[in-house]
Amino acid sequence: MNTFPSPPSTLSILRNKILVPLSSIVRLEADKNYTYIILNDGRRLMTSRNLGSYQTELPESFVRVNKGCFLNLYYLSRRQGRQLLLSDGSVIPLARRKIKLLKSLPSSFV
Repeated sequence: MNTFPSPPSTLSILRNKILVPLSSIVRLEADKNYTYIILNDGRRLMTSRNLGSYQTELPESFVRVNKGCFLNLYYLSRRQGRQLLLSDGSVIPLARRKIKLLKSLPSSFV
């Protein structure tokens, strides 16, 4: 019987000093060599890692929707053209090349 490790439920930031539950992360936004982690309670945490370095640590519910943003699909309310409306009222631009990816997602996300 094979046992696979369960996916992580937290994201460690600031050299493992802060553990953030993945379920509370709405999105990650790039700002040059820094990344802002936006939480569902409105807080913004800044880290000195670039956005791409988080790609391997995030579960499948996080999708890169444009060059500067990973989005937690559980917070996606709907899509209007090339804009994504989030449950917190934010509007995120959707890259043209990511439209097909979003259409292929299970209906539970969109």
